[in-house]
Amino acid sequence: MILPTPLIVRRRIINKLLEKNAVTGENAITLEEAGIENPDNFQAVILRLIEQGVLHQLDGRYYLDTTKQ
Repeated sequence: MILPTPLIVRRRIINKLLEKNAVTGENAITLEEAGIENPDNFQAVILRLIEQGVLHQLDGRYYLDTTKQ
């Protein structure tokens, strides 16, 4: 089974933020700090995660809502 690219990118973003413990506003980090290279290439996925309430943006930094993954 081949997963569509947006689903792979979504999971990668979530996993990278979890690895860095970016799960609260206090621990929010930039996507570059999380190890996401060229995050501008993934704007559609990032915006979708924000719309779904999975990802939150705070002054250019991001963190996950672990209850909505």
